[in-house]
Amino acid sequence: MKKITMLLSVAFILLFNISDAKAETIQDEIARIEGKAYEYEGDISNAETQMEMNLYSGDLYQLWDDELNSLWKRLSKELNPEMKKKVLNQQRAWIKRKDENVISAGKMVDGGSMQPLVHNSRAAEMTKARVYVLAKYLANNRNEIFIIPNEVKASINGADPSLNDVFKSFEGQWKIDEKPNTYIGIERTDMCLYGVEGSDWTLWVTDEVVLSDKDVYSYTRDNIIFKVSRNGKNSFYKLSFTYGDTIIFASGSSLDKMDNIITFY
Repeated sequence: MKKITMLLSVAFILLFNISDAKAETIQDEIARIEGKAYEYEGDISNAETQMEMNLYSGDLYQLWDDELNSLWKRLSKELNPEMKKKVLNQQRAWIKRKDENVISAGKMVDGGSMQPLVHNSRAAEMTKARVYVLAKYLANNRNEIFIIPNEVKASINGADPSLNDVFKSFEGQWKIDEKPNTYIGIERTDMCLYGVEGSDWTLWVTDEVVLSDKDVYSYTRDNIIFKVSRNGKNSFYKLSFTYGDTIIFASGSSLDKMDNIITFY
C-alpha cells in the first residue's frame, strides 16, 4: 500500500511539474531570461580584470543566443509556411546585420584586450533585441498577450536601428583643420543646399563629393558605406564614428581599398 501511495505521489509531482512548465507563457519565459541576464550584467560590472569582463560578457551573449535558437525552433514548427518564409527571410537579413555590426564595433577599438568585450556586448545587445521580436511572433501565433515595455522598445531600436536612424546619428556639419574650408555635412535632403532629388538624406564634402541614401551599399550602427558607379567604374565611400567627437570619411576603388581618409571634428 505504501508503495502504491509513493508511486501516486511521484506521478502527481510529475504531472504538477509538467502542468507548471506548460503554464509558462512567452512573457514569463522572457522575464526569466531577463532575470538571468541581470545577474550576468552584474558579474560584468563587478569584474576586477579585463579577462573576467570578456568571459562574463560571453556568458551574457550565450544566454540570449540560446534563447534565440530556442524560440526559432518553436517558430519553425508552429508557423504556417507563408509566415515561416517571411520570418526566415527577416532572420537571414538580421544575421547579416548582426555580423556586420559586431565587426564594426570591434574596429572602433582597433583590437586589443577589450575587443572580446566589445564584440560580445554588441552581439548580446542585438540578439536580445531580436529575441523580443521572435518572442512577439511566437506569442501572437499562440494567441498569447506579449507586452514589450517602452524602455525595452527604446533599447531594441537602439540595438538594431534603421538606416534613417543611423543617418540621424550622423546628422550635422563638421570641418577639418588640415584642409582649410573643407567641411562634411549629413543633412536631410529637404534642408540641404546640395540635396539629391528623390532622396531623404544627403551627404556632401565641400567641392568634392555629393552622396545620398540612394547610394547606400550597406550600413551598421557605426557606419554607412556608399557605392557609386560612373562610366563603368565603382567608387566606395565610408562614413564612420570614432570614439570622441569625430567622424571619419574614407573613399577608394573597392571595399578593401578605401585608403583616402579624412577625419572631421
